Amino acid sequence: MTYATQQDLIDLYGERELIDWSDRDGGGVIDVAVVQRALESADALIDSYIARRYELPLTETPRLLVELAAKIARYELAKDGAHERVVQGNADARKTLEALGSGKAELPLASGESAPGAEPGDVRVEGPERIFSRETLRSF
Repeated sequence: MTYATQQDLIDLYGERELIDWSDRDGGGVIDVAVVQRALESADALIDSYIARRYELPLTETPRLLVELAAKIARYELAKDGAHERVVQGNADARKTLEALGSGKAELPLASGESAPGAEPGDVRVEGPERIFSRETLRSF
């Protein structure tokens, strides 16, 4: 199962555009194998980011991941002739994945599933290592 499907790409970008991106032999139809490779490539990239914080496979696919996968697959299909909107969509998707992987953003999971070790309502604070501790202050 992929995060986005061929139908998701058609719904988001139109069948004509998908034919233009995938039709390598000039037959005027969507090349399912080409589209599937692009979707699998998008999945692999997404998994490489979210596996840092979420147990895979996910029990559900949030709409956010469908949209990110579609943007990445669109770029993969059109990268040789990608226009600025496609390039920017790919860059934006990767920024979102970086935020998800680093904990600056969370996946909106309906099941309430959260990152490993996190409990609902937990707050994560990151900062420099503590300078003073009970041990370093004992001599005072």
